[in-house]
Amino acid sequence: MKRFLIFALLLAGLAACGKHSHPSDGPTPGPSPKDSTDLQWTAGAVMEPIRWPRPTEPVPSEWRVVGHRGAGAESGYPENSLASTEYCRRLGLWGMECDILLTSDDKVLVAHGTADGEVNELVVHEHTLAEIRAAGTLKNGEQVPVLEDLLNAVMVDGSTLRLLVDVKVPTNGEDLAIAAFQRSCEIIDSLNARNFVIFSCPAASSRLLEEMIIWCKAYRISFGTTMNLTPATYKSRQIPLAIKCTATSMAEGSGTGSYTIKQFTDAGVPIGVFHVDKARYNDQSIYDEETVRIYLAAYPSLEFIETNYPAWLIGRLKAMQQS
Repeated sequence: MKRFLIFALLLAGLAACGKHSHPSDGPTPGPSPKDSTDLQWTAGAVMEPIRWPRPTEPVPSEWRVVGHRGAGAESGYPENSLASTEYCRRLGLWGMECDILLTSDDKVLVAHGTADGEVNELVVHEHTLAEIRAAGTLKNGEQVPVLEDLLNAVMVDGSTLRLLVDVKVPTNGEDLAIAAFQRSCEIIDSLNARNFVIFSCPAASSRLLEEMIIWCKAYRISFGTTMNLTPATYKSRQIPLAIKCTATSMAEGSGTGSYTIKQFTDAGVPIGVFHVDKARYNDQSIYDEETVRIYLAAYPSLEFIETNYPAWLIGRLKAMQQS
């Protein structure tokens, strides 16, 4: 009888380890904070030590500025790297945008990848983390980081920085994006990092948005979307944040879109915009002086401004306040 009970308990334990359980079952509680003050260092990067217990939310930032992919265009560090994360943290930024993909062994890789989801010339979902890292390093010698690496980098005393996590959707890979998002929720919950993350749902995936609405509510993680939705839709669907492209979604200045900041603020929908730059980064940038001035003037009404040149943008905001 005793052997039977032990066998039954083992089977129950295995059944409880199912992959990505639905949030209707309730989030799995994260581990209790450690009481020790042991120091650990993230390999391959110059970072603050990880101290326990860790902060559970960022401290207020003077500047609601987000560094796109870690602002590699300005810092010279590789995008989506630990070095660029540290650059944003030391600037005192409100946030850093980063991109995620899921490996074949269920690791959340922080990398932009190609349209087909390749990193180091390997299709991420077809390879393990070890295989992807063995295929190449970042240009500064770092290994390609995983989500836990960046969370460890921002969850330090005095940090103002949170991660704006863009869930990449590879070609014909909507299921892969959903799996990456769901695994990220589990990691964030296990580290008690919910206040250090905002998810961004790309315009390419309506199914991912549906999952975000369910999972983020269950895990108490904030999120937004770049989808072309009206302010009324954000309100009715209880999407907490509009994330809009200055070049293609918004009508201000040289933007070719149809929405204005006032439409969202009048509707009570928080709005952040990307990218306001000092030079062209890609087709999603505005960088002409007239439009830059419009967004500088609108800054008090915005949740954040995302840029590839955060030190430059902070300088412009300081100059505007002093004038």
